[in-house]
Amino acid sequence: MEGTFIRALQRTHLLQQMLSEITDHALADDSPRVRFSAVGANLAMEHWLAMTTLMESRRFASAIALIRLQYESLLRSVWCLHCAVDDQIETLSTAMSEQSQESAKRWPTATAMLEAIGTLRQTTALHASLCEFKDGSWTALNSFIHAGLHPLLRQAEGYPYELLLQTMRISNGLGLLTAMQKAVLTGRRDLQKIVLTRCESFTDCLPPRKEPCPRPPGQSV
Repeated sequence: MEGTFIRALQRTHLLQQMLSEITDHALADDSPRVRFSAVGANLAMEHWLAMTTLMESRRFASAIALIRLQYESLLRSVWCLHCAVDDQIETLSTAMSEQSQESAKRWPTATAMLEAIGTLRQTTALHASLCEFKDGSWTALNSFIHAGLHPLLRQAEGYPYELLLQTMRISNGLGLLTAMQKAVLTGRRDLQKIVLTRCESFTDCLPPRKEPCPRPPGQSV
């Protein structure tokens, strides 16, 4: 089983490299809304890369906790692009100050952002994938974030390789969704199809689904 885990890490690196290369394009425009949506997506990618590094060094509790940050960064990216009002985008465009920090306190929670995304027709498929993740993983990830039962018992008893493989696939699934979001932000519709086509050979390290990969969300900038 350890060999399977090591191979999954290797495959994850290849997946990350492939998705980075495909989505390495200029943004559709230089508007604050698009730019900060891209910042959120890049932050999600950074957490994904860091999760893999921590898995390799066997810092499993920290690696799993990062998946919550990965998810919320992707969620914030989608919210910035489709749901944030102009005043909220303006807060992002100003220098860090007490006023901007106070304004940011009124930003929606993860649950509220997810609900707002769910009201949009163009994000139907993406919303379904985000809900699927939250329904299946939120309680355990909260436990890891707050040093609850899950991480304490795992640190004491060890991490089964089955759990680590499942966790890695979940994080990789979020990475794929993030790549789809980055493709949207380029304004090139063909990139979404390219991402999905290329990911068909990586189903061994992605979450099991009725379909090999998420459907294109049909978004546009």
